Amino acid sequence: YEIRQYGYSRTDEKKSALLNHEAPGWALQSADNHMVSLADIRSRVVLLQFTSVSCGPCRASIPFLKELHHEYDTTDFKLLAIECTSKNLNALENYMNRNQFDYMFLQADKEVLRNYSVGSYPVFYVLDKDRIIREVINGYAEGATDERIRFTINKLLE
Repeated sequence: YEIRQYGYSRTDEKKSALLNHEAPGWALQSADNHMVSLADIRSRVVLLQFTSVSCGPCRASIPFLKELHHEYDTTDFKLLAIECTSKNLNALENYMNRNQFDYMFLQADKEVLRNYSVGSYPVFYVLDKDRIIREVINGYAEGATDERIRFTINKLLE
């Protein structure tokens, strides 16, 4: 047995180990059937949201993410949602349409889930211009998570 803080898992340790290190690269398929890679993104700050179409807190974050997506210029900020549970591109496109968002929606593969230690949803990774992971946020709490994400983005854009 090992002693650790209640609610803290090995997955949390792996995510913490990614903090202040270069984000693992990837190339994933978008809901509109295009390949997108992290290396292709040119914005100064990138927010990755690992999400699931069946996740309540993930759906609750959509209004904030839509707002955030339109708040910044694309040269400064790019938001990418990565779907972790559905393997059907039509389901991704339907989810986008049903929730009326226009930010990029990608389909995860096993490698990206393993490299980012994704075991629960949502998980947010904020990357700087050099693609160093500067913040990892597990879960979504309206208001608190919004403020933390916005604060981190603004700090990186200074």
